[in-house]
Amino acid sequence: MKTIKSYLPGLKTFVVSSVIFYLFMVCAAFIGDSVEAAVKKIECGVISGKVMFMDKSVSDWAECQGTFEVKTGGRIKLDDSGAAVINYSDGTMVTLRSGTEIELKADGIRLNEGGVWIKLIKTKSGFKVDTPSVTIGARGTIFSVIKKQEKILVKLVEGIIEVINRESGKTLAMKAGDTLIVKAKEIIEVNKIDKDKVNAVLKQNSFSEIDFDLNAVPEVFKFNLNTGSKDKAPVLAPESADVSGTAVPASSEVNVINGLDSDSVKLENEAASPQNAKTLKDLLGR
Repeated sequence: MKTIKSYLPGLKTFVVSSVIFYLFMVCAAFIGDSVEAAVKKIECGVISGKVMFMDKSVSDWAECQGTFEVKTGGRIKLDDSGAAVINYSDGTMVTLRSGTEIELKADGIRLNEGGVWIKLIKTKSGFKVDTPSVTIGARGTIFSVIKKQEKILVKLVEGIIEVINRESGKTLAMKAGDTLIVKAKEIIEVNKIDKDKVNAVLKQNSFSEIDFDLNAVPEVFKFNLNTGSKDKAPVLAPESADVSGTAVPASSEVNVINGLDSDSVKLENEAASPQNAKTLKDLLGR
């Protein structure tokens, strides 16, 4: 007859194995929940012109209309009349001006050509804009990045961002009101140049006055608007700014952006007056 002691080695092995299996399942569930929580839903809304999308699993561009979901690894390209807004489920927004091409990345976007405005909700993970020559890192801010040929213009309206020139290795922290032009190994702090010489510097580097204008913030960043009919276009105040920062009449024919997350800034079907404009600090919850 076997004694209790004879069963102890097997019992110990069973208990240890059970504990290890339990801990493994708990860790797996925790990691799974964390990964799922980290994945943000991303939607792109077509405002005007031709907007093309290429999923990372295919090699062909497809024209898109209305609002469509996009995933990291995909690319978006606009024609010379295109305008679009990308909405993240955490409330972050990216507007794309005409002629822009971007790639969506897990930690931000890569700007291949054109220009973007970004309203970033304050987050621990931050948001990066990569270009062939610079990397821009931000956490809760409003800024713009424009790429023309091999030159980059960065302007910061709210918050703090860090610009890294890959070629020179130089890193520069920007504060609200700063504007930089980055080319090759050079970083030009435009806001520190004599006002009489600014336009000449912009022109020499293929940029315009509107590219430098800090007040040309997209209207969708300024108004907390409600979505209206899917068939009607959003109407803003006369001569309001579109996503590229240029004036457009309120009667312009554009596609409304629908189906946005409740945390996102939405477009409404009413005229928005300047009195309804939120300050940038309100938008960022500060």
